[in-house]
Amino acid sequence: MLKTWSLFQKLVLSNVLYSIPVLALIYMMVQAQDVNIDFAYQEEKGNELQRPIETLLKPLLQYRMDLSLDEKKPVPAEIASAIEGLKPSMKKLAGDLQFTDEELKKRNRSGSRLEDFEKRWLEFAKAGESKGASEKVNGFITDVRTMITHTGDTSFLILDPDLDSYYLMDVTLVALPQVQDRISEVLAFLSSHRKSFSGEDKIQAAVYAALLKQSDLDRITGDLQTALNEDPNFYGVSPTLKEKLSPEIAKLQAKLELFIDDLTKLSAGKSPRPYTEVAKAATEAFELSFGSWIVAVNELDALLAKRTSVLNAQKVKSLVIALAALLLAVAILGWISSSFNRNMKTVIDRLRSAVSRTQTSGSELVTLSADLSSCSDEQASALQQTSAAIEEINSMVQSTVSNTEVARDTAHKSHESANSGKQAVDHLLTAIGEISNSNQLVLDQVETSRKEMLEITKIIGEIGGKTRVINDIVFQTKLLSFNASVEAARAGEAGKGFAVVAEEVGNLAQMSGNASKEIASMLDSSVTRVKTISSETDTKVSSLSELSRKNLNQGADLAEECNTAIKQILERIQDVLDNADRIQTAAGEQAKGIQEVTSAIHKLDTIAQKNMDMSKKTSVQSQEVAEQAKDLESVVQLVQAEVLGASHADFKH
Repeated sequence: MLKTWSLFQKLVLSNVLYSIPVLALIYMMVQAQDVNIDFAYQEEKGNELQRPIETLLKPLLQYRMDLSLDEKKPVPAEIASAIEGLKPSMKKLAGDLQFTDEELKKRNRSGSRLEDFEKRWLEFAKAGESKGASEKVNGFITDVRTMITHTGDTSFLILDPDLDSYYLMDVTLVALPQVQDRISEVLAFLSSHRKSFSGEDKIQAAVYAALLKQSDLDRITGDLQTALNEDPNFYGVSPTLKEKLSPEIAKLQAKLELFIDDLTKLSAGKSPRPYTEVAKAATEAFELSFGSWIVAVNELDALLAKRTSVLNAQKVKSLVIALAALLLAVAILGWISSSFNRNMKTVIDRLRSAVSRTQTSGSELVTLSADLSSCSDEQASALQQTSAAIEEINSMVQSTVSNTEVARDTAHKSHESANSGKQAVDHLLTAIGEISNSNQLVLDQVETSRKEMLEITKIIGEIGGKTRVINDIVFQTKLLSFNASVEAARAGEAGKGFAVVAEEVGNLAQMSGNASKEIASMLDSSVTRVKTISSETDTKVSSLSELSRKNLNQGADLAEECNTAIKQILERIQDVLDNADRIQTAAGEQAKGIQEVTSAIHKLDTIAQKNMDMSKKTSVQSQEVAEQAKDLESVVQLVQAEVLGASHADFKH
């Protein structure tokens, strides 16, 4: 059987699910903090490995200085001891600091592998060769310096994020090992050239002095000052940094400045102090550099330990705050869930009570609606019988009214026909008047046409006058043509062309004169014809106009007689209509009274029908209320199941 969880259980599950991403975020926060802590731990590992490597570097540098004085100097046992002392730390940290064959080969630092270094050193020590020993020792020193560099690369020391520890790291990892190497190299150089000092040696001395001053001493003092300045800006002030390291660096600075001054004098050709004192100052600076290195490494360890302590404390604090916030949120959500669960129980109890009352009211409504429906049926039956009797009386009265209406309609139609006849006669009289007016208009138009024809005759006469002008022009043109011909004949051969033109002009004048005569003849004929037509038209129109006037007068007299007869018919029909209206009015009053009674009966019947319909609807609504009460009960059970939890088998749908 499938079990439904209560709302409280669901809320608890939601709280648990909500806690999962919060815990994941807390875990990610811790991981982020651990990255910084692991970064610092890795730096501490680099510092730890630097100590035995620096211990190995010192005897190698010392041995190089000894070889400069005596190439047959035996191999010191301290180097082998330093190699043995380096082995435990290398074995412990080789994996973390990537001193593996693969990583060293990848960086081209295979010579810095301790096993290979030891093997080569033992072979060198066993051979005891003096020739080329200095160069081989330099190679071993380079390998040790490479170990230091590799340690710095893989331990993140060169990536230190805090400026105080970063500059202190630069002192321990780069600057001090570099100055140690440089002092050893300079001492070896001075030892090998103390008997004779050439110009090239002076230049080399100047270079060494500049390197010791700028690349070494200035770098060391600058790094120390920056570390001291930046110390308050990070994880608290280190009380021993200035107290212990500053005096050591000051001692080293004094010895280095004295040594640099000696080298400067040598490069300038001046006589420095005796060689023994110069070598002593250099040796003291060499020893002080290792002492300063030890103090600097210890201070760097202190800074890194302080950082890891603070980071761990921050991690714990953040973790505690996050877990406390999570527990508080869970507690608040639990309280809200519990309170909501209690309130929902109260709501469900009230819903059950309301459902029970609704079911009782629904049952009572069903009984009342059944009684109301029975009474409404009896009332409707009685009203239907009364309505049937009234309908029969009303039918007889309506028949009388209908017959009266038919007679009245007939009289109305006769009256309308007589009116139509009268209107036709009136229209006839109007038409005769319009015909008379039209006849007069025709006469007026004929008179207008006659006047226009006279105008045309006048215009034709004027055209004839213009034609005579043309004839005069033609005559003058002929005369000019003749004169031109005479002049052309006088001109002889030169006037032949002009004679042809004169002849052509004469021909054109002859043709124009002929055309003018023809036009004049046609105009005279047209004037005569127009006058004849105008006279005949006036005679015919006058005769026809007189005949039309006589016929129109006779038609008007006949139409007037018809109009008088139709008026008499209309008066008699009006009497019939008056009698029919009185009969219809009396019958209408009777029908109206019966109609009002019938309407009242119908209204009562309608009301009864509405009551019956409302009773049926009330019954239906009562049934629906009962059904809704059942549905509400089902909803209450469903809400109870969702809020309090219940088996699906207990649901009632």
